[in-house]
Amino acid sequence: MDFNNLEKLCASLIILFILLGFSNSVAAETGTDQVAWIQENDSSLKFTFLEANIHVTIKNNNDHVEYFKISQQYTGDGTVSPSIDWRVVSTNPPAVKMAKFINSGGDLGWAIAPGETREVSFTLVETNPPPPFYIRREAINNSFWPIINEPGLTATWFLPNEIEYLNPNLDLQLWKGRFCFFLKNMDTTGPRVEGIVRAPIVPIDSNLTASSPTVDFIDNENPSANTAAWDVTLYRVKQSTIPTHINGLAVRV
Repeated sequence: MDFNNLEKLCASLIILFILLGFSNSVAAETGTDQVAWIQENDSSLKFTFLEANIHVTIKNNNDHVEYFKISQQYTGDGTVSPSIDWRVVSTNPPAVKMAKFINSGGDLGWAIAPGETREVSFTLVETNPPPPFYIRREAINNSFWPIINEPGLTATWFLPNEIEYLNPNLDLQLWKGRFCFFLKNMDTTGPRVEGIVRAPIVPIDSNLTASSPTVDFIDNENPSANTAAWDVTLYRVKQSTIPTHINGLAVRV
């Protein structure tokens, strides 16, 4: 290889490295909050209370009656430990018991005629016995050494596209939800624990309208659903239960 070809090769490699560095920096900027989730053994923070107040406007686009149905149990894909058992506190208009159910206590729902648009509201409260539970995220084995991230907890007991996935004939036109959960510090060995706690992931195209306490940031891991996030510090058990209220709004056009 002559000197001129060697110079050209070196120049090409320099340009390639510059382009690779630029593309990596762009990927880092556009990949905000895209962190790897590591399988954990347990959690220092656990949920002791969950409540959901949901109001939907939903249309039946099919040519026959469809039922909009709510269940009283949520087992997910094994990420909830133990499962969430919901108690339906109220429904408006009054819901009726469904012919088939996945929960031994029966499931409730509303008939929606072909082309009809209905508004329904319901309130759910989880009724799990102690001990408190936490919600796992899909994660990978810890093959990294020795540094891992701290993605914190995510209360994912509602999926972003749950309604569309289960029955695409039902068009979710409006969704309003208010979620309340309590967290408890289960650790007794130190003065405090810290980490990120995220709100329930709500339907696609949802916007956070209010929160108490005020969120520290909006997690954009699901860019079409505003996920509220708090950087929390919880002290020992006797001081560690805090209420968190979240309001969400989804509008479909």
